[in-house]
Amino acid sequence: TCRRGHISNRNHYMRGESSENQVEDELSYGSDTEQEILFHVDNEVKVQVDEDPNLDLDVLFNISEENAEKYKSVESNCNGSHEVNFNNMSKTKVNPITIKLLIENKIVDFQVDTGSNISAVSKEFYVKFFKGNRLFTTNDIFRSYVGDSIVPIGIMKAQVKWKGNVYSLDLYVVPNGGPPIIGRVWLKKLKVNIDFEGNHVNLICNSAFKNDDSDLNNLLKKFDSIFTEKVGLYNKEKLHLEMNENFKGNPIFLKHRPLAYALKSKVDLELNKLINEGILEEVPYSDWATPIVPILKKDGSVRICGDYKVTVNKFLKDGSFPIPKVEDIFSKFCGGQQFTKLDLSMAYQQLELDEESKLITTISTHRGLFKYNRLPYGVKPAAKKFQKMITKLLGNIENVGIFFDDICITGKNRVEHLKTLEQVLNKLKDAGLTLKKNKCAFLKDSVTYLGHKIDSEGISMSIDKIEAIQKAPKPENVKELKAFLGTVNYYAKFLPNLSTLLQPLYKLLKHDQKWEWYEEQVRVFRKVKELLTSEQILVHYNPKLELHLNTDASPVGIGGVIAHILPNGDMEIVKNSVIEKEHSIVNTDNIVHCNEATTQRDKPIVENKTDSTDPTIVSKDIEPSLTSQSTVKNNNVEPITEITLRRSERIRKPKIIYDV
Repeated sequence: TCRRGHISNRNHYMRGESSENQVEDELSYGSDTEQEILFHVDNEVKVQVDEDPNLDLDVLFNISEENAEKYKSVESNCNGSHEVNFNNMSKTKVNPITIKLLIENKIVDFQVDTGSNISAVSKEFYVKFFKGNRLFTTNDIFRSYVGDSIVPIGIMKAQVKWKGNVYSLDLYVVPNGGPPIIGRVWLKKLKVNIDFEGNHVNLICNSAFKNDDSDLNNLLKKFDSIFTEKVGLYNKEKLHLEMNENFKGNPIFLKHRPLAYALKSKVDLELNKLINEGILEEVPYSDWATPIVPILKKDGSVRICGDYKVTVNKFLKDGSFPIPKVEDIFSKFCGGQQFTKLDLSMAYQQLELDEESKLITTISTHRGLFKYNRLPYGVKPAAKKFQKMITKLLGNIENVGIFFDDICITGKNRVEHLKTLEQVLNKLKDAGLTLKKNKCAFLKDSVTYLGHKIDSEGISMSIDKIEAIQKAPKPENVKELKAFLGTVNYYAKFLPNLSTLLQPLYKLLKHDQKWEWYEEQVRVFRKVKELLTSEQILVHYNPKLELHLNTDASPVGIGGVIAHILPNGDMEIVKNSVIEKEHSIVNTDNIVHCNEATTQRDKPIVENKTDSTDPTIVSKDIEPSLTSQSTVKNNNVEPITEITLRRSERIRKPKIIYDV
């Protein structure tokens, strides 16, 4: 006779009903939601189906050792049945395999569950340890091994620390359940393997990145002199601050501003430190004098900045050196396996000023006048001056990203990575610059860089930045709304259809618009925060792979998605793009495309993305494929030929695959 029975590891009480992330190695007998297997039994073997998840397999099937031997290889007589091997069945109890993780700075002991796609804790566990963490709604439904539906209460965005790295991962909270379980998604992200002998998990080591750090330690020891708290001194040249045509020879002298009593001692300490370092020098007299602005830092100390916008900044030339785009820097990390981040000690103040420039940067304090011998914070051209210097020094080295004093290094393997790191350290040492070692990170699987998490898989949003946005209060005026939108737009490349979503908020920025924060704005404000919790990863741009441009349009905005076409035919997103100034009615009063048909609205972004404006897709040798065959005007379908002869020629120049 043939009977049906459900089979699953007894701890596998989570199985996704329709998860996109489901790992291919999961058994696929029967349907997606009910996994069944046919067993051959005779009168001597009884099949018990019990809903107790703690039931051992030998109890579940009630098979004696003698019968197990007899039936260890059973041939099938039933159509569609599968062979079952009982050879390894034993009454010996095996302890669960566990892993200790630091979740939200709390040590949690997880049971490894490779039968579960997700990681989960019970409601009781959540309330006891993570009650202060926000839960996000989810439409996911899961099945227990006996087929019962399990509806999660919500998802907690958990900060997980493992092997020196920090991850932002989804932790499901379910109504009931036993100890916390870790499923395949987390196991893959954390790169762990299972030790069946010791009943615990280990870090998977890439052979190209061995655990032995002796080569790294030897390299750092070689350059030990540049890892110091002492501020370095750039020895290649002195900086000159040049006046513009607005300066008529009349310097500005402003007396010092009153200090808060609570800050006075901190400011005195910082002044003493800067004097001892040779950064500041007391002067009895100066034609220029700028009041200071103390900035309180996270560690409780202060940074002294001159309020140069009220004095010398209006008369200084800004400089013409370009500041690199974040996307341009990230393009250098394609193929990188591990990442190093370097932090310069008081970066700007490692650059020396010439004598003329020292006098115009004089600050006025409660202790008198002090001139800067080094480049001070707050001076208008400081950023471009520093970027020019550091780019000239390190810009020709491959696999190095440079954004002011933030330096990130990678390599396709450990040997290449260390070789590049040695080149950078050698250049810095030769130039007299120093690094703050406790703020550097070496050969990490992931680093936070320019507000993003960078790893071998690609780029994702930084958990710290996202938490700040999630905790942001409701804007009370246009200024606060602009600040919120500015932060959100920094991550626009992760958020599809952002221009359409934000339209109710952008309406409030119009000059003639009354401030009205109603239900629509509340909904969008919440939705944006939810979108920012997504775990979307943008792959690193690879010039060797084909690109696909997918455009979309609505009455309130147009945008596009640039994706790589992988060798297996899959597409991975490089970035989401939004045209906000020239063509979208979002963020502007220009409504030239508002009344056009959707297929017509798509055209501006195709032109924008291919008309030499996006370095991601320029000069790619791929033939275009335009899927829109007509435009709609006044409910009449008309051929697309009127616009495409001229525009499609422009589109064809870069040879991109389009889906519009």
